[in-house]
Amino acid sequence: MKGKKNKRIKPLKVIIFLPAVLGLFVFILYLPVWRIKDVIVQGNKIVPADTIIQAADISLDENIFFINSREVRRRIKEIPQIKKADVFPKIPSSIFIKVEERKPFAVFIAQGKYYIADNEGVIISKEESFKGSTDLPTVVGLPKSAIIADKQIDEKLVLAVEKSYKVLSQLLPPSRFVVEMKEEGDISILINDILKVKIGSSSDIDKKLTSLRLLLNRIDSKKALIEYIDIRLPGEPVVKFK
Repeated sequence: MKGKKNKRIKPLKVIIFLPAVLGLFVFILYLPVWRIKDVIVQGNKIVPADTIIQAADISLDENIFFINSREVRRRIKEIPQIKKADVFPKIPSSIFIKVEERKPFAVFIAQGKYYIADNEGVIISKEESFKGSTDLPTVVGLPKSAIIADKQIDEKLVLAVEKSYKVLSQLLPPSRFVVEMKEEGDISILINDILKVKIGSSSDIDKKLTSLRLLLNRIDSKKALIEYIDIRLPGEPVVKFK
């Protein structure tokens, strides 16, 4: 009989004890100590911390455990310069935001505007004039269709520029040439603002620029007399004089 009574008492203890534990948990969860007092930003160099905090839209005094980190990340990544964002709480009352900013890769000039984009083609900023680093590739001649909703440069064009630039920068300092690109397969460069070189597509770019390097060494004193150099066919360069 005693065994049966003990078995009945144990479930009764659980029924009484469980609500008490839950009540204590809820009480602790809602203590004022968990209210957010600080939002700290790390990893930013271009975007001001205040801009990131404003975009995050985290209410001070909100409970640290009730923050929707995914939604906060989404809001922060709406800032064009932000590539990645992590949001995590630091007990008892701080929120840390760690960001990775997009790095300018090239300046794309279209319709009189200067679009600074990263190597994924995401437009970081749009300016009426550009006074930034001359080490960035400068790309001119882009068609209107290459700028997508003022947010993105056509990815195929960006890949072609990146591939061409890597090889070109081994041949010439970035400040000495400008890339002209009307479409993916129609790339030209302008050296020192006077010598035009037709490259065509970015395929076989190494072979094409090897031909260009040899030509430039041979015609150094005659550059001013040349209308353009055509290296679209690797191994068969064409020099057109004025």
